[in-house]
Amino acid sequence: MTAFPHIPTATRCACCGIELKRGGYLVPAIGAVGPTCQHKFAPLAQAMSLLEGRETASVPADARHITGALVARLRALGITVTTDTGTYHVGALTRKAAEVAKSYTKRRAELVRDLQIASGFYGAEAQAARAQAVAA
Repeated sequence: MTAFPHIPTATRCACCGIELKRGGYLVPAIGAVGPTCQHKFAPLAQAMSLLEGRETASVPADARHITGALVARLRALGITVTTDTGTYHVGALTRKAAEVAKSYTKRRAELVRDLQIASGFYGAEAQAARAQAVAA
């Protein structure tokens, strides 16, 4: 599970709007969320970290389709993804955080599915197998 930094000064959950009496947890691109809502956003944070800083030229041919799907999913949620200078950068929101959180709730299952597929291409075992195949 993804551990988000605790923000003791947060007063409202960016996802559901409840009052946060003990602070919240900082989810990238969304903002501070409550302890219940933070669990919902682990796949989003994983997808963002999988893409952030990855060089576009280093994406294996067999992983280009799923990488494109992740980029499209993030953009559909309202999160900018750029590829300037040949590197993926996950950035700011194109909509309000509450709207992104609401659409994420509807699209979470699709993102989780794509993330699981992408993990098969980018996981340590997959990368080792590719390196071995290139060396052979």
